[in-house]
Amino acid sequence: MTSYLPLFLAQAAAAPAPNPAPTPVAPKLALTIAERFEQATGLPSVVIAWGLKVVAALVVLSVGYMAAGVIRNLVRRLLVKRNIDQTVTDFVGNLGHAAVMTFVVITALEQVGIDTKTFAAVVAAAGLAIGLALQGGLSNFAAGFLIVTFRPFRKGDVINGAGIEGTVEEVQIFSTTLHTADNKKIIVPNSSIMNTTITNYTSNPVRRVDLQLAIGAGQDLAAAHKVLLV
Repeated sequence: MTSYLPLFLAQAAAAPAPNPAPTPVAPKLALTIAERFEQATGLPSVVIAWGLKVVAALVVLSVGYMAAGVIRNLVRRLLVKRNIDQTVTDFVGNLGHAAVMTFVVITALEQVGIDTKTFAAVVAAAGLAIGLALQGGLSNFAAGFLIVTFRPFRKGDVINGAGIEGTVEEVQIFSTTLHTADNKKIIVPNSSIMNTTITNYTSNPVRRVDLQLAIGAGQDLAAAHKVLLV
């Protein structure tokens, strides 16, 4: 019997070890934010998830609006340091602000779950109608670009454009703001200014002013002339 003992031990050592008992998988302890709100409020998770998306979109809009303002001010400061004309500085700053806000709005729509690609396809399909609707806006934008490029007037000049006389306060993307002598703020479309004759009263350092004065009969004309020349 002793001769079979080593063989038995060798077979026992070569036999595969029994499979260990499967350990139970720990239950998921982490819940999503929507599930936690559902447990706390009792509202459906779909409503809570949609509400969280809306909150995220509002946060994106708020942060993006502040970032657009910072970028606009930064662009203006950089252009001012390079001695760029104030009219060009304001125009480029407003253009950068509009570009950033466009990106922010698209990002906010994506947060809500709107497919911006589908939205762009719809806009492209309705391109003719949108082009006709934005015809005035596009012409105003082009006119604003021409004003900044050729500079028929600058900020602070007193002009007469589109039949309106006033001091230029700001040239924006689509319109120009004038301040009249009777303290009125008038916003004129850029295309209206560029399509009419522009009179710039302050472009030259010296200009002639015609005044008509009435002098009574029998008055000394030479004395009146001296008074006017003083």
